[in-house]
Amino acid sequence: MKNEVKRKCETIIEDLRNEIPKKMKEHNIPGLAIALVSKKGTMWCECFGYTNMSRRQAVNTDTLFSLQSTTKTVTAVAFLLAVQNGLAELDDPVVEYYPEFKVYSRVGESQYKKITFKHLLSHTSGLTRESKVGGVFNYMPCTWEEHIKGISGSWLKFRVGKGLSYSNVGMDLVAYVLERITGMKYPEYVQKVLGDSLGITFWYDTQKVYNAENAARGHLGKNEAVVIDPVGLGCGAAHLSIADQAVFVQFLLNVGQVDGNRVLNSEYINAMRSVDKEGWYGLGTCVIREYGIDVSYHPGGGFGIRSEMYWLPEYDSGVAVFTNQEYGNYSGVLAKKALKLILEVQGVSCTPTEFPFYAPAQIGTPLLKRLTGVYSGFWGSVSVNVRDGRLYLDYPDKEVELTPHSETAFSADSVKGVVFQLDEGTPLSLKMYTPNSGILHMDYKGRPPESPGPNKQEWTTYTGLYRMNIYGTEPVFCGVKVEDDGYLHLRWEASERLYQHESTPNLFFMFNGNAVIFEKDHLRYDNVEWEKIHNPAAAITELLKSPEHILQEWMIDGIAANLKYLARNEEAEKILQLKHK
Repeated sequence: MKNEVKRKCETIIEDLRNEIPKKMKEHNIPGLAIALVSKKGTMWCECFGYTNMSRRQAVNTDTLFSLQSTTKTVTAVAFLLAVQNGLAELDDPVVEYYPEFKVYSRVGESQYKKITFKHLLSHTSGLTRESKVGGVFNYMPCTWEEHIKGISGSWLKFRVGKGLSYSNVGMDLVAYVLERITGMKYPEYVQKVLGDSLGITFWYDTQKVYNAENAARGHLGKNEAVVIDPVGLGCGAAHLSIADQAVFVQFLLNVGQVDGNRVLNSEYINAMRSVDKEGWYGLGTCVIREYGIDVSYHPGGGFGIRSEMYWLPEYDSGVAVFTNQEYGNYSGVLAKKALKLILEVQGVSCTPTEFPFYAPAQIGTPLLKRLTGVYSGFWGSVSVNVRDGRLYLDYPDKEVELTPHSETAFSADSVKGVVFQLDEGTPLSLKMYTPNSGILHMDYKGRPPESPGPNKQEWTTYTGLYRMNIYGTEPVFCGVKVEDDGYLHLRWEASERLYQHESTPNLFFMFNGNAVIFEKDHLRYDNVEWEKIHNPAAAITELLKSPEHILQEWMIDGIAANLKYLARNEEAEKILQLKHK
């Protein structure tokens, strides 16, 4: 039997080895590293391609890659080691260690005092995604301390512990407070308590990494990305080689041990994977329900790099993949395919989770209307609406018509099924059966008001086109205007209604809790600053003069779409003509 399993694994590796170079060429990926891991060690570790487009340095098992958001799993382990050593507790309030910390809330001035480390590690604190300075969407040179101070003064999205919203700054806050608790610089602490225990080296000094010859440089299409954000220590700044990442995965598979040596008690590793709902988030760990089992993983992506990590202790299966191409998602496809093949070798039935309803049904409009409203989960939000007697999932970029199978169960082409949970006729949540991500859970957040807005004259000073730079180099745009419903709207990926807060005229909130603050020629959306652009054609023309610009056609299409949204059609046509330059 063991020989048969070994033979099948060798076949899997050979098939992947043949596939990867072809897919790299197809997806314009300069370099890739992959490891298949078991509790006993690395089953396969191989590298392909080069560290950048110059093709001078081949990727090898010692090449450093940014973990990006996979760093969050490292952060969770680092904090749990502090808990194990009696330095803190998961349920300790953050303000006990960082009394200067303060953010605002619509539901009480003292809400921020309730934020614990568990809330930060599970994205349930309600904090914004980014700080005012530093980070993916606000790439400005700043110190670590300035980055952390940029969290204070922002607005919570929901009551602490009563929602889930992905927050990079929450993880950075954990790292910062660990410095106060331990008296050590965070990177030094991680290396001492985790890296040295596992015999691996974590790198956080971005400049030192990229001064090294054997480091993968990120790419956005054919363009090399800017140097990676040096201040996201808790959320995305860790770097590892694929050989060392395989050891970290082995440590997770062994529930806190490596080579028989206990590093972290199993109760803490199990807590990382513990979730109350399908498709939710544990502690620094994503957990989805797929193939009838709980799959623990964490992806990462940004600054031209992608990282994937899967670890299933019950099935002795782990996968790690790095690529230095952010566009596309071959890294995710590859990692999931490798995991599926390994599980099948062990006899796990990897057929997708089936939607448990079959025969269509006729459901009246009154029963459908009970289900309408906004639902939110780890993977975002969706609006459920009734139009012409049919139920729809409305996403920012598309609508999905649902076919009823019962009063609460529906199917669709793009999602296998949706099942709503109600309590005496009131929606509580929904379960979405997806073709690629298992079962996802989304909580019911309510219905937006149907009454018309006040359409205030002073709002016209806020309307216009605004720009923000992702990674400091990729311009993206949003439009702000008063729509026919009498409310101010912000359109980025989709038009979102803004509700003015009674306390401050220039403070608004979206239904999902994101704050939008208007200032002179600027707005701050979810704590990220956008600049008003009065002459977009001139701004883009100036950008095109730079030989280092990485303006993509989809960015220009986005500018034009927002100008058309603002009824500035002539300007939109001028922008579209610039695509040919």
